[in-house]
Amino acid sequence: MKIFELFLPRLLELVKSPKRALLAVVILVGTIYFIKSGDNYISVPGNLIKFQLPQFRECRLTFRAPVTVTFYTVSRTDGKKEDSAETSPSTFSRTVECATTSLDIVNGLEQNTTGRANDAVLFIIIGSRDTLSSDILGVTVDGAPLSLESFLPKLLKNNCELVKDKRIRIPLANLISYFNDTVSNWILTAMCIGIAVFIPILAMMEGKLIFFSRENLENSLVKSLQIKNSNDAGACREAFARYAAHWYVSHGWFGFFQTLGPAMGFLLTVSSLIAALNPSVHASNDLNGFMTGIHVAMVSTFVGLLLRLLAIEASRVNDVLLSKVEMILVTRFSGK
Repeated sequence: MKIFELFLPRLLELVKSPKRALLAVVILVGTIYFIKSGDNYISVPGNLIKFQLPQFRECRLTFRAPVTVTFYTVSRTDGKKEDSAETSPSTFSRTVECATTSLDIVNGLEQNTTGRANDAVLFIIIGSRDTLSSDILGVTVDGAPLSLESFLPKLLKNNCELVKDKRIRIPLANLISYFNDTVSNWILTAMCIGIAVFIPILAMMEGKLIFFSRENLENSLVKSLQIKNSNDAGACREAFARYAAHWYVSHGWFGFFQTLGPAMGFLLTVSSLIAALNPSVHASNDLNGFMTGIHVAMVSTFVGLLLRLLAIEASRVNDVLLSKVEMILVTRFSGK
């Protein structure tokens, strides 16, 4: 009921506003179209595909992406356990060693097993390398297509799933991984240059706060704010208003950097972890790509937190200086 009460006013607002309703419909239709426009496939984790078939001459597996197949074996189980089929004497094996999107499996036992029962079960094992999973788009047995819905639960022996929806995380992760190194380099460089500029400014502010005596600070204000007559209360208040305007602008920038530093650092950290944990990196055993992603993630976190700490300290010093300037200009000079 609470959820209904929460969303009912929103739905009424959409009905009253045709533009918002049209926008909501476009987003909904686009979402449904994207999710349902993909092809069904079976995602098989690991580097072995195990399944069984009745007697066949040729079987073709079509993959969604190229798979580096190293070998395949066809074994006659004859009612034995599937585990024993790998070491069965009635086994045909072939080395492939190629990256392919379709694999033709030839039953080499058919010409060598005359007189055997035609209802014997054949157990097939496909080995691959440099892959975390294989996505099977289609299966054809002796020229006749076999539906994935019947192939998965009855014949396929791996712990896998039938994917019926198009998943946006895969192309999105690939896109982030492709641009992450270049974009993160630009952003980190800009943040580091910003910190290099920020540190001298903060050092000057700290110097005024710590090392300037009251008299030195008064003289500095008279020169910087161009106060011609320090005994004129109106001139002092006008000078303080100019300083307060400068303080307000600086305060806004310091607050902005307090948010920007951790936000950009966290964004680059997450994008770098996505790049480091991309399946293509692990499939190719790319240790350098993995370590680069982790390295960029840690550096991004450090730079973002450092920028926030500097902005927090600059904001604190800026507030203290404002209080001192107010005391000098409004209280002391205008009271003379």
